[in-house]
Amino acid sequence: MAPEEKGKIMGEFSRREFFRLGAATCLAAGASAIFDAGCGSVDRVSPSASSGATVHAILGDELSDLYRMGAEAAQILGVHAGRNLSGARVFIKPNLFMMGFPGVTFQPTNGMNTKAEIVVGIAEQCLLAGADKVTIGDASQGIRWDWQGISFIADNLVLGTRNLHDAVARLRASHPNQEIELACLNDLDQWEMIPSSSDSEIMHEGLKVARSFCEADVAISVPVLKTHMWADITCAMKNYVGVVTSRPPFGSVLVRDQLHEAYKNAACAGFEDVGIAGCFLDIYRWRKQAGKEDLAIIDCSVGLEANGPLAGPGLGKGVDIKQRSPSGKYFLLASDDLAAADATAVRVMNQEVDRVKQLLMARALGLGEIDRVTLNGSRLESLRVPDWEFPSSILPEWGPASTMPLRRDESSGENVQAANALAAFLVPTGIVCLWRHLHRNRTADGAGRP
Repeated sequence: MAPEEKGKIMGEFSRREFFRLGAATCLAAGASAIFDAGCGSVDRVSPSASSGATVHAILGDELSDLYRMGAEAAQILGVHAGRNLSGARVFIKPNLFMMGFPGVTFQPTNGMNTKAEIVVGIAEQCLLAGADKVTIGDASQGIRWDWQGISFIADNLVLGTRNLHDAVARLRASHPNQEIELACLNDLDQWEMIPSSSDSEIMHEGLKVARSFCEADVAISVPVLKTHMWADITCAMKNYVGVVTSRPPFGSVLVRDQLHEAYKNAACAGFEDVGIAGCFLDIYRWRKQAGKEDLAIIDCSVGLEANGPLAGPGLGKGVDIKQRSPSGKYFLLASDDLAAADATAVRVMNQEVDRVKQLLMARALGLGEIDRVTLNGSRLESLRVPDWEFPSSILPEWGPASTMPLRRDESSGENVQAANALAAFLVPTGIVCLWRHLHRNRTADGAGRP
């Protein structure tokens, strides 16, 4: 078991036939809806629809409900004490964005990160189902961080604790014959190579993915609902980028700049210049072909709109979804089809799925269903945030420009593409320069000590 390492973590700046549902699960309580991705329409159908995929909405009134909601989502997907997972290895992948970045702290409600309460609820159900080993891991943008700093929302207590590290310690104590670990993947530095659709020189041996993720019988992607300047959205499928090393040659630890560059002009699923979508779809496709199981549980409590994935002035803006959704509820979206979960998330953000390239690619690769998706537990109209703000434009890379039209500045009517092209260069370059500057200072300080 990897030790839980201590270090600095990231938060908001000043201001990313195993568990298949049977017929009984498809009859879960709640209203249902089926979507047509071409026009975004919603029609009432029977919950027993025989084709397509199913997504479940798990609702909560307060942020204190998140632990219960995570457990319930896992149970709906078949992860509970009534299932025999003896011998199974499970990998839970939250979106812990910018963890390990120097000089910043974790904020649970800025919209950038998955809420730790949800992760604990899921992990506990995996142990109750008998899983031999549960790994909660991410590579994020650093080598290591202090897991005690991954705190719960203020006033939330889970298993009598206030952070992910201590809650996992409680689970470990209550399940002594099973293993549960917290893994900073870059620090663990154990990888496997899987096939890549990129013909870049750095991909000649393949895509370097965390070994614990590759070995997992079941992977549970637990992202937070966010828009993304390079990928339109970052949800269940995009979340898998975080199991790829950010060490050289794929990146400089803090950013995966070379990974983005390697996929910039790649071809995949009949699409050209696919960008970073080629990376995470390569990973999902590999797991499918290997006969692995993948589940999605999307955190729709406090998300991020506008120019994500980073929160800050002129960038992403936190969204309290309860305040913006007609339902007046927080909710999770759960499915055994990652593409269907992501397509539903896009509809919740009031966008059409045929404007999001990664979803069209997933459909072309046969990775999941984006057109015929049944929603249980709520009506789409009740969840949809009508005024969700997408990026003002999609940056031209790191990844290629999106199929989504650029938004024009209302005051001048001028296109902002030139500024975004400049930002596409300056943002990653600035992060790399900052890291190198801090590294040089630490080296100089160390050299001056006796």
